[in-house]
Amino acid sequence: MTTWEDFLKVFKKLSEPSKPGSVMIRFITRYMEPADGIAYLIQYEGKEIRGTTTTTDNHVLVSPASLHPIRVHAWSRKRKGFKLIDTLTPVVGTPQLVYETMKTYKQPGATKPHPKSAGQAGSAPAAPPRSVPPGPSPTDNQGVTPKPDQDSSKAPLARSERPLPDEITYSQLKNIFPLAEEAYLTQVKDELNRDLPRYKLDTIYRRAHFFAQAREEAGAGLKANVESLNYKVDTLKSTFRYYRLHPDVAARHGRIDRLEGRRRVVLQPANQEAIANHAYGSRAGNGPPETGEGWKYRGRGIFQLTGASNYAEFNTGYRSLWDGEHPDFTSQPEKIVDFPFNIRSAVWFWVANKVYERADQGASDNAVEKVTEKINPALKHLDMRQHNFRTLTYPAFK
Repeated sequence: MTTWEDFLKVFKKLSEPSKPGSVMIRFITRYMEPADGIAYLIQYEGKEIRGTTTTTDNHVLVSPASLHPIRVHAWSRKRKGFKLIDTLTPVVGTPQLVYETMKTYKQPGATKPHPKSAGQAGSAPAAPPRSVPPGPSPTDNQGVTPKPDQDSSKAPLARSERPLPDEITYSQLKNIFPLAEEAYLTQVKDELNRDLPRYKLDTIYRRAHFFAQAREEAGAGLKANVESLNYKVDTLKSTFRYYRLHPDVAARHGRIDRLEGRRRVVLQPANQEAIANHAYGSRAGNGPPETGEGWKYRGRGIFQLTGASNYAEFNTGYRSLWDGEHPDFTSQPEKIVDFPFNIRSAVWFWVANKVYERADQGASDNAVEKVTEKINPALKHLDMRQHNFRTLTYPAFK
């Protein structure tokens, strides 16, 4: 096979829908280059695969027969033993391509023989005496301007040789959000391309993680809808702590329906306003249920900004990223669903909460989980977020 995409195409055809798909594990450096000299140990179903990567052979194919986790270890010189770096879960009927990003890389070196003089073998040629260079000056960089390796927030800068497009393109977004209109996606790309480094969307990992979360929160149309709280009674109790502690209230607020023939009949519609006020009451800066702030500050925007404290912090932190006037989002929370504030609320959350630092951890399912913990602490639909990253967003930007 000539490309890594071939693996997904070929094995998807060969995969049986009722059996776990194969997993290809590729060891790479932070610069997306093959990791050389990495000793690895992969354990699954009581079996072990051991080896050492090279620049031409840095991948391992695992073909599991069950959904038991696959544990990936790498040799640690500090520990003088193998260290667990990732735990992967096979997916039924779906192959996976997983990148394990290693923090170290091998610097090739070579020793050359000392040049010999024409008269005597093995003796070094005579050299003129060197003049003493001038001492360093605090006002003179001696003609050399050092290249920074960190940005203003001390985050590592990518090497200039790394192939990363200067801008997010319409075609990339269309592959991720196929149901969104062209005019809207054009607005989104133009909005983000204004200052990708400031928005912390300046690497492949950061873009892929950002949009994997956006795809789950806003769907294939990238819609900034207001949060739906149309929960059934049982779902209320499994989702929110308040309703687990008060099942009788869940029975009054949650949706109750039943199937009659081929038609589902709603016997009791969900009281979404009451659900928001009780589920989010006295949380995230909201007052108790009777204040109505749970409903007022329910989820909005691409990342579903939720809670009075988040709305207030976005309101005060807006000027740190954008110039110009903006609505008061605490008194007009509905404005967050309007463009460009639907996108800007997500960017603000991404930057203010340093979610990008978790995105820098790489392209594994574990990295997606770490990012999701910030966006959705309940890890709702984590498997879909990981699927979005593997099949949509990472391939779009790499």
